[in-house]
Amino acid sequence: MRGAFRSSALVLACTLLPAAIWAQSASTASAGEEAPRLTPTSFVTQLSAAPAPLQTETLIRAALVLSGADASAVTADSARLEEIIAGLSREVGTIGDPYRRGEAVLEYMHARLLTSYLATQARLDTLLSTGRFNCVSSAVLYLILGRAVGLRVEGAYTPDHAFCTVDADGKTVDVETTNRYGFDPGTKKAFRDAFGATGFTYVPPGDYLRRSATDAKGLLSFILQDRMALLEQRRAFAEAVGLAIDRYTLLRTKGAYDDGANEIANYCSILNDEGRYSEALDFVRRATHAYGTAPVLLRAAGILVQNQAATLAKESAFGEALAVIQEGQAQGWIDPSAASTLRSSVAERKVLTQGRALPFGEAVAAATRSYRAGELPDPFYKNYLYSLYAAQAQALAGGGDFLRAAAVLGEGARLVDDPRLAQGREVYLSDYAATIHNRFAALYNAGNARAAIPLLKEALDKLPGNTLLADDLSTAEKAAGSGQ
Repeated sequence: MRGAFRSSALVLACTLLPAAIWAQSASTASAGEEAPRLTPTSFVTQLSAAPAPLQTETLIRAALVLSGADASAVTADSARLEEIIAGLSREVGTIGDPYRRGEAVLEYMHARLLTSYLATQARLDTLLSTGRFNCVSSAVLYLILGRAVGLRVEGAYTPDHAFCTVDADGKTVDVETTNRYGFDPGTKKAFRDAFGATGFTYVPPGDYLRRSATDAKGLLSFILQDRMALLEQRRAFAEAVGLAIDRYTLLRTKGAYDDGANEIANYCSILNDEGRYSEALDFVRRATHAYGTAPVLLRAAGILVQNQAATLAKESAFGEALAVIQEGQAQGWIDPSAASTLRSSVAERKVLTQGRALPFGEAVAAATRSYRAGELPDPFYKNYLYSLYAAQAQALAGGGDFLRAAAVLGEGARLVDDPRLAQGREVYLSDYAATIHNRFAALYNAGNARAAIPLLKEALDKLPGNTLLADDLSTAEKAAGSGQ
């Protein structure tokens, strides 16, 4: 048996917000493929309702159908198993002691049917055609053969292994079916020497924390579990979903339910990888209606909403992005807080996109309208306006117009409380004063201080109280008075 089912660890990239759930990027889904099956097959539905103990004919057919054999193979393999049972009955049917008869069934299997151990080979049809087996397929075969010759056989399992038990006149005997010496294995040195080749450790009957009993349906379900594990390795989640639905229908346990929900979420991750968000969300909608609102499905849907909104916003389809967010909140896939965060992210993207195309004043006005409508968070709005005003001022200062640059930053400082704007304004005013001072110095050094006086007075009208310019004016007037 493969290890206990684990959902893949997947991570979704999002262009607006970081997101986490599922996926490595490799995928096997393709557009136009048939959507996963969300209802159990009629055969599994009937099997789940069948009373215990299952008849031999039912066991055989169930094991072959759950193995994935097609109709013709089921018919042919069923007939072959009937022949095998007839031969087995002739050899062991006269053994009265159930302990000895159970041991003889295992010996018969290994002598006539089993050839080589393969950890992933859980299918009964493949066992019959190739002789290759693992713990699941060999245990299912033993269950069928043992019950066919009158033994009371049940299933047992540990977290990574399956085997059988036989009731031998009131004593429960373990049957490690992967090993020819595996009948009552704790009593046989030959078993202990050979069993290590499978990679499993024998768990004795008294260790109830590590082993559990199961009925025939439970043992049959391990065929589906191993097939699901192989499909997971190939990332063929579309097919795995249907098997998981069948397995839950057969077992009706919380663990099987959670495994089914994980497979559905895994399939959604494939659609997400391919950018098929609407298709994935439609599938989640149908899956939750058919299977229930498992937490993992709600989380998957939330990530899909986030990624679809991010993609639409990146494509400047802002209205569509907001519609996706609204639908996600209405469906319960994202909570109000997450929806608000997403809306803010879309609004930020919209403002940034528009800002690149609009003139400075219109970009400021558009951002301010969005902010006052409650769409933009305060930190973003302040930072964005600072960047707009700083860029506009820098362009003016690059042309030498430091006063206009300072005025732009002053306007921004009145709109938003950002100390960087006030600080920038002071820098540009100082740059303006330095420019006038340099012009005064050139005139003064040329012996034309008188010509600098109107220049300095005009500058002080624009920048009253500036000590540098006031000192320059005093120097110029003194020089002019002395005849310079």
